[in-house]
Amino acid sequence: MTHTSRHYGPTAIPVAMMAIIVVTLSLATGCQDDPVPEATPGAEAGRVTNASDSVVLMQVASEPTSVLGLLTEEHDVRYSSSRMGAFVESIDSVAGSGGWFWRYTVNGTAGQVAADKHQLQPGDTVVWHFRKAL
Repeated sequence: MTHTSRHYGPTAIPVAMMAIIVVTLSLATGCQDDPVPEATPGAEAGRVTNASDSVVLMQVASEPTSVLGLLTEEHDVRYSSSRMGAFVESIDSVAGSGGWFWRYTVNGTAGQVAADKHQLQPGDTVVWHFRKAL
């Protein structure tokens, strides 16, 4: 089962900015042979920046919620559900393929459960990384 949520708030940036981030990431990491999948035209992304090894999205919880709940409040998210929980497939049209995938950390610690299972408290910082599997 695949789910989609959409929210485009005042902090959204145009797809052109996402494309610049993707191209910069590909050039900075030497991934010309295995580039980061491109964003889908017409979509918008919010608060996404380029790190040396991944595309990064950071959020801070203002109230108790799940990692997935916080993500879907401000971003267009596609995920699949199973008995184990939700697996995030794409954020703001940046979808995993060719070994690339989304993973999260909370307060600097890698998530050990599905995004819908990890409960946040106010002030928790969630960072999503779009990385290539090793």
